[in-house]
Amino acid sequence: MNTVEVNQQGCNVFGCPLMGSLSPWVGSGPYYCRHHYGRDASKNQIIVDKIKHFGDLLAHLELTKSCTQESMAAYDRVARAMNRSDLAPGTVTNRGGKQINEWVQPSYLYWRVQSEIAKEIREA
Repeated sequence: MNTVEVNQQGCNVFGCPLMGSLSPWVGSGPYYCRHHYGRDASKNQIIVDKIKHFGDLLAHLELTKSCTQESMAAYDRVARAMNRSDLAPGTVTNRGGKQINEWVQPSYLYWRVQSEIAKEIREA
């Protein structure tokens, strides 16, 4: 059986701003983020670039954990400034394609941004 150790250190790929939490070796690193773990090393820079492209949104999501109207409005402004209104809180669609017309939890938005990063990495 393949065992994966979970830890909270920086991703081992140079320039990756995410936490490295996955390692194929039990008891030791190196640790990788969810986007770099198990990927071909030749794609590392492309993946880092995609992650950094969404970096402002990820940073604002960290600030929205209190879920105040002001913090969510700041996230909304960043999403729209990036021309990603599809990731703005008032225009997010669920998995079934239905538009959610209300302020949603930051954890849902975080999942959506991470999903978009993964989608762009697959398409690169």
